[in-house]
Amino acid sequence: MSDHKDTALHPEGASVKGHEHETPGKGSHEACTWLPESNCAEKGCKLRGPLACRWDPKEYNFTMGIIQTPPALIMTCAYIIVGVITGNWWSMAILGWLMIMWPLGLETFVLCRHCPYFSDDEKTLTCWALRYMPKWWKYNPRPLNRLEKFVVVYLLFIIPMFVWPVGWTGYGVYYIATNYQAFGLAALLGMIGMCFAVAVCGIQFFLLLWAHNCPRCVNFSCPFNKVPKERVDAYLMMNPEMMEAWIKHGHKPGEAGKK
Repeated sequence: MSDHKDTALHPEGASVKGHEHETPGKGSHEACTWLPESNCAEKGCKLRGPLACRWDPKEYNFTMGIIQTPPALIMTCAYIIVGVITGNWWSMAILGWLMIMWPLGLETFVLCRHCPYFSDDEKTLTCWALRYMPKWWKYNPRPLNRLEKFVVVYLLFIIPMFVWPVGWTGYGVYYIATNYQAFGLAALLGMIGMCFAVAVCGIQFFLLLWAHNCPRCVNFSCPFNKVPKERVDAYLMMNPEMMEAWIKHGHKPGEAGKK
């Protein structure tokens, strides 16, 4: 990559204090993602850019500010409105699930601990998708297994980000429709509109994630990852420990096909 592109993608000061080390410490499992940028130049690596393999706050700000926060706020408001109208607050049970998913570490256990961004020695996670989450688990360079992939697809993404919110706003539509005389047409149309808006937000979340993040994410075994296999192999070649763990779990470098 040209110096101009490197500067644009990774401006001065983009690294996180305490993360970059000259060499991994004894017993360290640190991936090249957290080594100094000079390591990339020394090894002639040109993956930065095509891969989001270096910490850049711009990546995090876009993911949090554009992809994650707007649908989260809209869905939360929808839960509250449905709860107020119906008197049924079970919709807010999703907040309990999110506590298990994030602060208590389910997502970091099934997904994040297999990612190179998890390999540093810090106590909290720093990556483009999550930051400041406690690292309750040890880094494990192997790819996700089938159970972990199932949990990621359904319990971490599809159900909380689409099925649950659309289902509860759909329940709101049903409740108003069956109590039409008490609420009237305006309330019914409003709830239908909110249900539609929540569905669009959920779809937008996935489309933006798949378009902007998944083609460049270094958590290669995530079921949503779209990085080409030859790029995966190139990164694994830079990280022997990760390559060894992947080969032990069936990865075949250089072969076309699935990662």
